Amino acid sequence: GDLLVQVRVGTHPVFGRDEYDIYTAVPISFAQAALGDTLRLETIDGQVEYELRAGTQPNTRIRLRGKGVPVPRRSERGDHYVTFTVQVPEHLNREQKEALQAFDAACGGTLSAPEKKKKGLFK
Repeated sequence: GDLLVQVRVGTHPVFGRDEYDIYTAVPISFAQAALGDTLRLETIDGQVEYELRAGTQPNTRIRLRGKGVPVPRRSERGDHYVTFTVQVPEHLNREQKEALQAFDAACGGTLSAPEKKKKGLFK
């Protein structure tokens, strides 16, 4: 007779799966997103090196071709999709706040400072 086998794949704490494709979210810092960086990304086959481009926007998704799940009885694999999530620090010390305020000022001053509100520059 025939033997029928049913396989159930459990959930993984890092990798998500849809058919033969793998999905992950990788947190990056604002500095990494703005300046670029060399990252070591975890795949189901181990780590791969990826050059993150300067100016990467939040929730940017990339595709690592052929880094997904092998397709049975074929010599191909699914893809691995990585979404970069920019992490915003929740607590900053005085020096970090001053650095960000200086950065904002150098970029044209987007912060709505109390002095500007008093002068009617912000509504």
